[in-house]
Amino acid sequence: MGCQTEVEIGANLTFTVATHNQGTGALVDADSAPAYRIYEDETGAPILTGNMAKLDDAGTLGFYSEIIAATIANGFEKNKSYSIYITIIVSGVTYAVTYGFRAITTSAEIRRNAALVESQRGVHTWQGSVFYVDSVNGDTHANGNRGGQLDPYDSVQDCHDNAITDSAHDVIILVAGAAATVTTLTEAVTLSKRYLFIRGPGRDLIWTRSGNGNTITITADGIELSGFQLETAGTGSGHGISTVDADFFRAHNLWINQTRGDGINVLRGSNHRLHDNVFQESGQSGSGQGIHIIGTTGVSNYNVIEDNIFEDVAGHAIQIEQGTSTHTLIRNNTIHGSSGYGINIGASSTDAFVHDNRLGINASGPINDEGTTSVLINNEDVPSKAEMDAAHALLATVAKQNAAALINTEARLVKLEGLPEAFPKNVAATFMIFMRLASDSKTRAPGLTVTATRAIDNGALGAITGTIAEVGGAGNGAGWYYVSFSQADLNGDVIAYSFDGGVTADVLPMTIRTVS
Repeated sequence: MGCQTEVEIGANLTFTVATHNQGTGALVDADSAPAYRIYEDETGAPILTGNMAKLDDAGTLGFYSEIIAATIANGFEKNKSYSIYITIIVSGVTYAVTYGFRAITTSAEIRRNAALVESQRGVHTWQGSVFYVDSVNGDTHANGNRGGQLDPYDSVQDCHDNAITDSAHDVIILVAGAAATVTTLTEAVTLSKRYLFIRGPGRDLIWTRSGNGNTITITADGIELSGFQLETAGTGSGHGISTVDADFFRAHNLWINQTRGDGINVLRGSNHRLHDNVFQESGQSGSGQGIHIIGTTGVSNYNVIEDNIFEDVAGHAIQIEQGTSTHTLIRNNTIHGSSGYGINIGASSTDAFVHDNRLGINASGPINDEGTTSVLINNEDVPSKAEMDAAHALLATVAKQNAAALINTEARLVKLEGLPEAFPKNVAATFMIFMRLASDSKTRAPGLTVTATRAIDNGALGAITGTIAEVGGAGNGAGWYYVSFSQADLNGDVIAYSFDGGVTADVLPMTIRTVS
């Protein structure tokens, strides 16, 4: 006798009985076909009734079966419990057998609901099959595993090569299979099937590789990676992720740690979206960047880099170079401690739009723009505490020097740009100016060669005869410069000055009134 305990709505349910003599227990045919009644929960009226039929009459005794359709039309509802009451008569004696089962949601309905949830992503939505990879508890395709929750693959490449269908929008779920510790997946893979999405559990899974080379190489359009830590081997110059001639790549919620080469290297790829990732100490070989966009012998256009965090990248945090790269959008990134520039826009770039990024303590400077018609706006270069302390100390020193040189203690400065000092007439003096980039009139401008002109008491413009030097030496002043006026530069009652740092910097005007 038997009956399954669950049935999907829309599927068939089969149940059987074996009839026997109640006195001897011997298997015998029933006096007539056993009758059944099916009840929902404790409802008194049956939803289905009928009679069972002999099964394999020639080979069995007293074996009866029935198959019913568990459909909505037949009265079945999902998540309801059902009882089967079977009446059997043998040699005039009546007895009964009962079974219970539950109706459950159909696989098709589960897929519809999942598809509805996926549709809210807007991009890179699952529509195909789901496979699992567990590097700790999985096994190979050759050994019979097929990527289910109970028989996961042990490697991504094995799953990719044997289970994934090109362009089917399949998903690979990475399983953190190690008990009470971080799971490590050690393999280098090449992803060549389009619109494959690989999703991890979060920070408790590290994907790395052994030996020199890239950990993940992508050669197909529409790949998505998310939800794991990513590393390379500890030697060599491999990239964490390398995309080659692939478009519409998406990387998000990754922790990309200590890669030898680039964290993400894009060679001739367009319409990528790289967002909400953390790059920590990328480029350890000395030749790598955080994100590296390259258009060599082709194009890399319309790429978006947003909402990422870059910490202590060994090269530039973000670099665009070579070939053709147009309409790159770089926004809302936090970039700190790079050995090169925070953002380095090469001459290959056209129409880059760089805005609302926060940068600090990047050795070569915050942003270097050699591109064509770039737009840089609202990017903030945040000084370190040490830089602020040094600037305050220098301002205090200069203030003391100028105060000591005052002839009239009641002298005051009529000033522009907030200069805090007064100047005696025809007496040499030193003070400081702060220069900003012309691109946004906000970002500090170190490393300039600053020149100045003056007009004394409505006279003709002429170059100052004093000197201008960057505080701390070339490139070290964080935008601050010493101006050492000669006596001749201050030999007037009202003097207008103009400080010019070249085409990349704002012109700084200033007017003073001296005191005798």
